[in-house]
Amino acid sequence: MIVRERPSGLRLFLVLRGSVLQRIRLTLLLNILLATLVTVMHGNLFSLKITLTAIPFTLIGLPLAIFLGFRNTTA
Repeated sequence: MIVRERPSGLRLFLVLRGSVLQRIRLTLLLNILLATLVTVMHGNLFSLKITLTAIPFTLIGLPLAIFLGFRNTTA
């Protein structure tokens, strides 16, 4: 039997071969750029002050949590 040393968590996190990161890198980059743009603008859009509350995130997060709960149950 071949016994190899266990890699650390950081080393496993940084492995790219066999990772899904290669497939989602463009989408991930676009999401990062959009999040950065929203953070920089911080509610200012064409000289209008837009307030961001937690309500839209709650309305999106609740159905997503229910969907993922059922999805995990069937898996």
